[in-house]
Amino acid sequence: MAQAVRTISYPEQPKRRRVQAKPSERRFSVANQPVPMRLQDFLWYIVAGIVALTAFICYSVVNTQIETANQLAATTTVQTQSVRDKNNTLKEEISALTTQTRLNKVASKAGLTLQNGNIKNVK
Repeated sequence: MAQAVRTISYPEQPKRRRVQAKPSERRFSVANQPVPMRLQDFLWYIVAGIVALTAFICYSVVNTQIETANQLAATTTVQTQSVRDKNNTLKEEISALTTQTRLNKVASKAGLTLQNGNIKNVK
């Protein structure tokens, strides 16, 4: 029996073939050679540039409008203050012209006399 075991042969295993890897289709850049830009990347850069330029133009236009509005507001404020000053001056002048002593002087120059029974104060 020992001899029978020795004579048994095992079936041969098929030899595995080594599969060679296909060369990679990717191209790696060498330090001195630039990587070519794809059209899609180029278009994204163009779109980003246009967006940035549009944003800058919008900012400039809005900033100019704000400055113009601020100048207009300052001019209006100065004009308003000027009119208020004139109104205050005119009110003081009216107060000075309507005093009782001034009215009596004007009346005496015109030949009018003061009669207490005929006085009526109107405001």
